[in-house]
Amino acid sequence: VAFAGFLLYFGVTRIGDRVEVELDQSFSAILAQPLELLHISALALYVLLVGYLIADFRGEGWMPILLATIALTLHFLGASHFVLERYGSEYERFIRWIFVAATLIGACVGWLTTLRPTLVALWFAFLAGAIIVTVMEQELPRGRNSHFGWFFAGAVFFSALALTAELAML
Repeated sequence: VAFAGFLLYFGVTRIGDRVEVELDQSFSAILAQPLELLHISALALYVLLVGYLIADFRGEGWMPILLATIALTLHFLGASHFVLERYGSEYERFIRWIFVAATLIGACVGWLTTLRPTLVALWFAFLAGAIIVTVMEQELPRGRNSHFGWFFAGAVFFSALALTAELAML
């Protein structure tokens, strides 16, 4: 399932790379392009799943929710910078609000519903694959501008957060 998330979001990223977006074109012009609509929709689904899964931690106490929120907020800071560079002012005017709404909808659904643990585990695995693509494609600069030391420090930090969250749930 993680591999399916990886493949889907890798494909969406590649599609997004192939379509030329004129910086600061209108939101309606962006949505008129089917591949751009697919790209934005896939990213909205991504943040909706994150919102749902964070809210799903509600039965585990406050520590896993706090740690997941910290980790994913840092992740979204890097990812949102990438989307801002791609879509310019239309990101600030419209697209980020789509992502905010998707996150809130996901969180509300997570708070109001209870899914079978098997389904939640499958969503987590799918999202893990998508996160790997997002980090590798959007948050790590390509070429000589990449800084392995910062990447390694971030990986250690996120691993420590994940381990702390697991220990808090015991």
